[in-house]
Amino acid sequence: MWKWLIFNIMLFSIVSANAQPDSRKQRDLVPDYAAVQFAGSIGLVSAGAGYQLAKRHIETELLMGYLPESIGGDRLWTTAIKFNYIPVQWPVSKSIGFKPLQLGVMAAYTWGSDFWGLQPDRYPDGYYTFSTAWHAYFQAGSSFTFPTGQDRLGVYYEFNASAEEIVTLIQNPEFITPGRIFNLALGAKYYF
Repeated sequence: MWKWLIFNIMLFSIVSANAQPDSRKQRDLVPDYAAVQFAGSIGLVSAGAGYQLAKRHIETELLMGYLPESIGGDRLWTTAIKFNYIPVQWPVSKSIGFKPLQLGVMAAYTWGSDFWGLQPDRYPDGYYTFSTAWHAYFQAGSSFTFPTGQDRLGVYYEFNASAEEIVTLIQNPEFITPGRIFNLALGAKYYF
């Protein structure tokens, strides 16, 4: 796992360092923003980078999250890719922007020998309905953006629920309430 993490950091550094201002193709490889997030199903803290697409109506990002053993009982590393659709953006003032609704999906993978993508042979067929490593989430939230010189800083919140939790709620509504399946994430994005 560490080799994979180091490889991705090196790859990101090389791509960023080689981006020349006069080369549009190389600039497109450099992310549009850096993100840091607290909680939200991918660790106590996570960080990564992302791109804005479709005239800033779509944001996609790659995050690496960490959950320390003292908080979660196990030390966990999670990689997540997020896609958010932002239907409207309102100016609050000349410099402050408001995105009242962001709808999205996220796929997350938890690393470690205790987690698997496909059910191991040691379990009978159908013993587990969902992978213990891969998780899909649906999310909704909103954000504000503020100017910071030539760049912008965005702060956001979002609630998410995993597909597994939604299915559990539908199948067992007497044992789980809607309030128990949602997770809150708080974060910031620095737009370059």
